[in-house]
Amino acid sequence: MKIGKRTIYAAASSSFLTSYLIHHPTISNRIYSDILSFWFRHSSAFGLPYFNFPFEYPPISGFLTYISMILGRQIEGYYLIFSIIIFIFYVILIESVRRMISGKNGADELIII
Repeated sequence: MKIGKRTIYAAASSSFLTSYLIHHPTISNRIYSDILSFWFRHSSAFGLPYFNFPFEYPPISGFLTYISMILGRQIEGYYLIFSIIIFIFYVILIESVRRMISGKNGADELIII
C-alpha cells in the first residue's frame, strides 16, 4: 500500500502538534518536558550553558536552550522558539527516512508507524 507524502507529513505534524500541546507551559496539568525544565532551572541565569551555569545535556541542547531563551524572552516565547527549531529538525528527519525507505522500494507506511 502506497501512502502519499502528504499523508506522511500530516501524520507527523499532528503527532508533533499533540506533543506541543500536552507539554505547553500554560497548561496546568502538562506532561513533564526537559525543554521546560531547562527554562525553570536556568531562566534566571540567562548566560551561556556550560560557562555560566552547569548544563548536563549535549552541546546542541545547550545551544538551542540559549538561542530560545534569548529570542523567546518569556516562557511561552521560549517554548515556541524551541518547538519551532525542533519541528524543523523533525521534518528533516521525516523526509530523510521517507527518502531512504522510498529509495529502497520500501513501504511508506512504516514511516507513520
